[in-house]
Amino acid sequence: MDVPTLTTSRLTLRPFTETDAEPLHRILSEDGILRYFPRPDPPDLATVQRLVAGQLRHWEEQGLGWWAVELRSTGELLGWNGLQFLPDTEEVEVGYLLSRRHWGQGLATEGARAALRFGGETLRLGSIVGIVHPENIASQRVLEKAGLTFINEADYFGMHVCRYVTTADRHGAYTISTDPGKLEVGFIQDFLANSSYWAQNRSLAVTQKALANSLCFGVYSDTEQVGLARVVTDYATFAWVCDVFVAEAHRGHGLGKWLIERVVTHPDLRGLKQIVLATRDAHELYRRYGGFAGLPAPEKWMIRRKQ
Repeated sequence: MDVPTLTTSRLTLRPFTETDAEPLHRILSEDGILRYFPRPDPPDLATVQRLVAGQLRHWEEQGLGWWAVELRSTGELLGWNGLQFLPDTEEVEVGYLLSRRHWGQGLATEGARAALRFGGETLRLGSIVGIVHPENIASQRVLEKAGLTFINEADYFGMHVCRYVTTADRHGAYTISTDPGKLEVGFIQDFLANSSYWAQNRSLAVTQKALANSLCFGVYSDTEQVGLARVVTDYATFAWVCDVFVAEAHRGHGLGKWLIERVVTHPDLRGLKQIVLATRDAHELYRRYGGFAGLPAPEKWMIRRKQ
């Protein structure tokens, strides 16, 4: 494929060429530049040549990849920036590496923002992750300034990392909206009453009242609603996530993962001290993509049930 070239105020993100291998090898040989990478030892030139060739293949196979990053004012190669498909988790990661001589100037953030715009606006990716070593504070700040939100700690590439996420309203042909006017109450009630395990006795009147008093995330295919997540919150300290589902005909497209990431990164929710939920069988989904964990002190929690 023809790899697009992007420009920012100070950078050019262009396709790699074979001639980039030698200057990139010099960058990767800089002292400590790979300190927080899975393989911190500098690679030899042959390995860098394979890396460059691999990125060109990645573009052909996935429609995305790393760009060579140049300084617009001089044409100097600074490193790389771009997107990678992670087959083990079926996620897309934003990544960057620049020569140490250009650290501390906001260039990594500038390039990351360009890559994220490409992923969201051109590729219509619903979510993009950022993976960073827990001790790499500078890189964490880059992700935060680029608009990503810390979700959880996890294991990637054989090491423990901090996982950040940014989400968009669109994922391929699907969209997510919090506009209550778009909710299809009949569809929601039918699913809850006939397909859910938790709300089969809920009346239409109760469903209508619950939706009216919640922050609702509707998932849509064109104008047809195909999923929901309902959040009960005071918008200050606490939220409860409930009534989360995707219609069976639309499962298998990553919508559940995208939906929960969209919920926890929503501007009105991501600063809350506590977000809770209950699930019978989706613990791994919420743990991996929402940063949820078991209650730290379940003996402190109580519930009052209506008889």
